[in-house]
Formats: sequence, structure tokens, C-alpha cells
Amino acid sequence: MAVVPEKTYSDLEWSRLLGRLADRCQTEGGKARALTLQPLPRAEDARRRLVLVDQGRTLRAQGTPVTFEGVGELGPLLERVERRGVLEGPEFLQIASTLEACARLRKLGRGSLGVAPELSELLASLQPLADLKSILRESFDDHGALEDGASPELMALRQRGRALREEAVKRCKSLLGDPAMERMLQDDYYTDRNQRFVLPIKAEHRSDLPGIVQGSSQSGATVFMEPEALVELNNRIKMTALDQEREEQRILEELTALVRQERLEMRSNLDSLALLDLLAAAARLADDLRCGPVEIARDRRVRLQGLRHPLMVLAGSQVVENGVELMPGATLVITGPNTGGKTVLLKTVGICALMLRAGLPPSCTGPCSLPFFETVLTDMGDDQSIDESLSTFSAHMKNVGRILEAAGPAALVLLDEVAVGTDPIQGAALARAIVEALADREALVLVTTHYAQLKELPARDPRFSNASLGFDLEELRPTYRLLSGAPGSSSALSVARRLGLPAELLERAAGLLDPAAAKLDQLISSLEQERLELQREREAIEAEQARLASARREAEEAGRLLREERARLHEKAYDEAVRELRSARDDLERVRRRLRQARSEEDARDLAQRVDRDAARLAASAPRPEGPPSRPANDADLAPGASVWVPSLGREAKVLDAGAGDQLIVQAGVVKAKVSRAELRVLTGPAPKPREAGLALGARSQPSPRRSQGVPSSAPEQEARVDQGSAAAPSEGLHPREPQTTCDLRGLRVDEAEEALARFLDRMILEGAQSALIIHGHGTGALRQTVRLVLKGTPQVRSFRPGGQGEGGDGVTVVFLR
Repeated sequence: MAVVPEKTYSDLEWSRLLGRLADRCQTEGGKARALTLQPLPRAEDARRRLVLVDQGRTLRAQGTPVTFEGVGELGPLLERVERRGVLEGPEFLQIASTLEACARLRKLGRGSLGVAPELSELLASLQPLADLKSILRESFDDHGALEDGASPELMALRQRGRALREEAVKRCKSLLGDPAMERMLQDDYYTDRNQRFVLPIKAEHRSDLPGIVQGSSQSGATVFMEPEALVELNNRIKMTALDQEREEQRILEELTALVRQERLEMRSNLDSLALLDLLAAAARLADDLRCGPVEIARDRRVRLQGLRHPLMVLAGSQVVENGVELMPGATLVITGPNTGGKTVLLKTVGICALMLRAGLPPSCTGPCSLPFFETVLTDMGDDQSIDESLSTFSAHMKNVGRILEAAGPAALVLLDEVAVGTDPIQGAALARAIVEALADREALVLVTTHYAQLKELPARDPRFSNASLGFDLEELRPTYRLLSGAPGSSSALSVARRLGLPAELLERAAGLLDPAAAKLDQLISSLEQERLELQREREAIEAEQARLASARREAEEAGRLLREERARLHEKAYDEAVRELRSARDDLERVRRRLRQARSEEDARDLAQRVDRDAARLAASAPRPEGPPSRPANDADLAPGASVWVPSLGREAKVLDAGAGDQLIVQAGVVKAKVSRAELRVLTGPAPKPREAGLALGARSQPSPRRSQGVPSSAPEQEARVDQGSAAAPSEGLHPREPQTTCDLRGLRVDEAEEALARFLDRMILEGAQSALIIHGHGTGALRQTVRLVLKGTPQVRSFRPGGQGEGGDGVTVVFLR
């Protein structure tokens, strides 16, 4: 197997491409593999890697890419484990996280077997080591500290340590509360010095307190003393802590031994993860380059469509796509102007050949087929060396000699401006001899030149073919588009004119040209311009055809959508008409049936209540509006008389009594309520209009109980009514007195209270409340009677009862809603 020379890697900037590949890796192992990526030894190896990369692209396209969250850099940890070192908690967590990532990737492989069989096989090679992972996760918390349950001994020691510290805290507090200590204490606290509980004692009293000095303040005014009463307890705390440290170290050593037993499997995982990361990065790179399908050509022909230099694409440069097709052993003579892209084309073909050798999709947007070249040989750039006494020409010739020795049927040779730097006539002859010698060796050769002798070779030798990079004489700029089958003009004078050389100098140079050479160059330029114009016309025609095809597709899609929309609207209108017709028939039949059945006032009242219930259900489904713009209220905003927004009431209110505690009293219309200070807000925009009430309340669609029946004159009769209404009340617990479900009617006239209660019940029903508390007080009993009569006539009220002990007694009524 031939070796690719280092000069080839340097000329083709292979390391820069590997850097772009490494940038797309997610693990340190993957980055290291990417930066040292070398051509694979066999075509079959490259073919397998291309398949793996393509399957990685498939997983990316379907939204399940191979990712490496949680994979840690375990190489150094395993090296330390092998040297009998002991790992720390966070390092064990890295291992557990990596094993979890292995399990996740194995699961991805099982789910991707149908679309990525080879890649799934590689994912299946990962060993999740579930037992080790579980032990590590159970032994440490999320910060890497050992859990109490890491061992029974550790749990017992930690419990003992906590108990001893609690006892020490009690003793410290007892000493701080001792009147005899007051004059000696610098401050009323205890602290810890050297893991021993101490008290802050004034320096002048340190001799008055038996004990041990454990430290002092920076100023020296305070000494931290361990009183005799704490010495033995501190000793026990210290000994327990030492026992705990020894047990923790024993556990770490034991867990490290478990990791050491699995080190070979873990190293195998790291190798597989690095390879998988490299493949995932290659898939991302291929997607970023928009690489088309690729195959390794068994017939050794070169077919490259949509060829672009990968580094230029990744840099965001505007790149002209080209196509190259060559038979085995052919030599392509590339001509054209300076700065026209000849060298870039050579480098693009060369780096694509190396990418294929390394199992990376070449940078072609169209179908790509390349032989598996055993070696790629280049002669580019200026290799002159003062140290080795080599001129530019000498350096090139020395390198060409090495190329001639290594070239063969499986070689790709790239020569940029062959045999330059010497006498043009001799250089041209030497260049022709070199490319003919390479053709004799059956190497595939791409050579750039300005020599006329090389341009003429395709007319004499079928092994050679011409191609040129165009130059627009009208715009005086290169087109960077490769034109196959004809040589190109060097356009030296045109390029010089574009670069700003004086016109008189260029006219003088034109006059010095050999007439025959000038005529040939003019003919080539004329043919090149005609080809360029034909190319433009062809591109214009293709663009117009693409535009028309796109317009046709858009029109067809618009027509399809219009037809679908028309059919949908027709079907919707028909369905709505059918529903309305059925609803109208049902309503008509229902009204007829109810009219036939409503033969008494009681039946009429029941029918009205049913209508009210329907209205309540409709209101309950109405969307609740968002609150108005507001900000939290502070104490300065809560003076009596201030306006505030009460979210639980859904309306603006006035502060009646600010009080001194957390609760204050507000009034919203006729409703008074106690609310929390923290709930209240100050409006920063216009208040919303009050919501219309009454839709949900069935009682309001019939005459008021008080007005239609009058207020009963007998209290016992009223109590009987209440008992009857609340007989089915469930035994709910104490109802909390919350502002949002409490209505305070005290101080209101009976008619005001009735209206306020109606609005309150409306809001409770609309908000879906299960229960509410109505405060009416004891008083004469008229307000209580009115409240309970309204509740009895409200269909949405499931039951109600007087307040119990702790709720307000008979001064309140607890109501339960349906």
C-alpha cells in the first residue's frame, strides 16, 4: 500500500479540514480521532465507513441523531485506577453518567435497526454495565458526596455525629443563657473552630472560664474558648468524624476496586464512543456540505458533480459548482487566466480524494464516484529553501522526481503550473515530457499550465483532454466555471487591465506579441467568449424552465388547496345547517311538550328553573377575562379610601380599614370582604367594565322570594324552612373563611343584600366554586331569612347549613354549589 506524502497533506490543507471535523465532535475522544484521521488502508474499510456516515445522516434527518450528552473524559480516570489510585465522588459520577449515555445509545440502536443496521450494530457494542452504574448512583448524591446509605456503618456514624452535634448545640445554648456567663461573653452566639464548638469570650476574661482557647479574632479582643463542659463532647464529635472519614475512604476504595474490575469494558466503551462521535461529526459535516450520494468507483472512472471546495463552503464563501469526469489513466490539462480558480480546482479534487480515502463523503452536491486512490501526489506552491540551496524551480523538480518514482495506475497526481521558473521554451518542453511520462505510468493526472505545447497535446494524444476556467471579457473577471473539451486563454493582458496596469503599458505589450501566438490567443478567447455566451443562454433557459415549473407547481398546489377549502366550507355549511335544523326541531318539540305538561304554577316555576340551569351551564363555560394591567400594592397604596384591584373578586374596590395585620377590609360595590395585603394590586391601566351578572343565577329569573312571599313573621317557621333546605347537606369540614369565597352582607339593607348576594352567587358559579360562606350576622334575623330563602330558590345551590362551631354559628350560612 502506497503512502500519502506529508507534502500532499500540507498542499491540500488536510489539517484544516480535520479541524472543521473536530469542531463537530462532542467528546474529547472523538475530537482526538478527528484531528488525527488518516486514510483507511482498504477500499472496503472506506466503503463501510461511508455507509455508517450515511446511516448517521439518516438518523439526523428523522430527528433521532446520535448524541453524546453525559459522556465524560474517562481516560485519565482509568489510568489512575490502573495505577491503584482512588477516585473521588465527582469522578464516580462521570463514570455513571457515561454508562447511562451508553445505555441510551444502545436503546437508540435497537430502535434504529431497520434504517441503520450497521450503525445499530456498532451502538449495540456499548456495554452499559448496569450493576456498576446503579451502585454508583445509589452511593452518591448529585454533587458527588457519599449518601448516608452508602454503607450501614456510614449511616450509623453520621447519625451518631448528628446526635452529638445536637447535644453540643443544646449545651452551648445552655451556657449562653447562664447569667454567670453574661459578663464574659463578647456576643450571644456559639461557633466552630477546628471542628470543636466554642464560645466568643472577651479576652480579659479568658482566665475566668476553665477551658481551652481554640483561636482568637483578628483584633485580639475576642478569644474562642472551649469550656470544660464541652471538651469531652467535642472529643466524641471529633472521634466520630474521624471514624466517618475512615469509613468514607474505605467506601471510595471499594468502589474504585469495582471500577478497576470493569476497566477493560469501559476502555472498549470509550473507543466505541470516540468512533461513534467521529461518525456523527462526519454526518454533520456531510449535511453542512450538502453532500450527494457517493460510491467508490470500481471502474476507476472519476465522476464529480456539484464539486466545491469544502473549506470555502464552510467559510461561507460564494462557491461556483463544477463537474469533472475522467477516464482511468487520463490526463486533464487545465488552462485559463491567473486568479481564475485553477489551483483551487486541483485542491478540491485532491481533498475530495483524501476524504473518500478516509471514509468521508466528498464535497459534491451531486452524485460522486471516485476511485480508491492508493496515493495522492501533489506539486503545488513554492518550496524554495535557502538552507538547502534550492530555488523555486529546483524544489519543484526535486518533488517531481519523487512523484515520478511513486506514480502508478492507482495514483492521483496534481501538478500546479508544472515546470515554471525557468526558460519558457525549455520549461514547456520539460512540462510535456513530465506529463507524458506520468501518462505512461497510467496515473490519473490533473495539470494546470499556460504552456501552449500542453494545450496542444489533446489534439495529438487521446490520453489527454483539455478543460478551461472561463474569463468574461466583457466584465473583465473570471467566471470560475470549468469548461470541458477546449483550452482557455491565459488572458494575461485582460487580467493586468483589471488589476489596474496603465493602458499605454498594455498597448506596448500587445504590440510585442508574436503575431501567430497573438492570433491563436485571440481565436481561443473568441471561442471561449462564444462558449460563455452559449452557457449564459443555456443557464437562462434552464432558469426560465425552472421558474415555469415552479410556477406550475405553485398554481397546481393553489388550485388543490382552493378545491379542498371549497369542499371543506361546503361540508361545514351543510353540517351547520343540519345541526341547526335538528336543534330547531328539538327545541320546538321540547317547548310543545313542556307547554302541554305545564298545567300549574308549580310546573311553570319548574320549567323556568330548568331554563335557568341551562343558562347557568352556558355562563359557566364562558372564558374568564384576564386581569387589567396592575402592579403589587405597597403599604403607601393601602390607606383608607384608596382604590385597589382585588383579583379574587375580579373587580376594583375601596380600602375601608387598613388595619395592622396581614388582613384588611375592602368594599367592592355593596360587597365587603377581608382580603390579604399580598393579594392586592394597584391598577396601571383602565379598569375593565364590571361583568354582567345574572345569567347563571336561576333565582333571578323569578320573583324575589322576599317580595313574592314576604318576610315571614315567625322565626320558628323560617328555621323550619332552613332545616328543610339543608337536610341533605353533606358533613363537610369547617369552611375556611377565604376572601374569594366569602360574602359579607352585614350593614346592608335587605334589598341591597339580596342584590349583592345574587352577584356573589353568579361569580361563584362562573368560577366553578364548590362552596362559599355568607356572613349576615344575627341581628333581627331578617337578613338571615332573606339569604336562606334566596338560596332555597337557587337551582345551582346543592345545599346549605348554618355555620358550625369555629365558623361563626348562626351568624353565617355555608352554601354548597352544584
